Amino acid sequence: MTVHDVIPRILLHHKERNYFRLLELPAPEADALGRMRWEGTPATVSRAYRRLSILVHPDKNPGEDARKAFEALNEAHRDTLLKEHQEAALARREQKDAGATLEERVALNAAQKAEVAELRKQEVGA
Repeated sequence: MTVHDVIPRILLHHKERNYFRLLELPAPEADALGRMRWEGTPATVSRAYRRLSILVHPDKNPGEDARKAFEALNEAHRDTLLKEHQEAALARREQKDAGATLEERVALNAAQKAEVAELRKQEVGA
């Protein structure tokens, strides 16, 4: 793999917003319940990012395309890690909800609806 192969591939996948292919990682899959599952970890994402960023770093590869590829890598790294944390937070919430009694679930649903309504009000007001 050479820099001249990597830069156009990174830019193409960035344009498509396909961050997993950009980082050369397997894409997440949906399970039977529609939940996203991914075998990777934040460390996997960081290793892929570091390996590619060394190749396209603007200090080693002058030029506009190398700079754009490096910025695309930074964006992919950040967004992929954020998705990983978001999925973990959703899983924790689902786990918490699964262990609740019927009365607790009713209260959790009411609180969630109130929270959603408040967030929508804030969006409209902003």
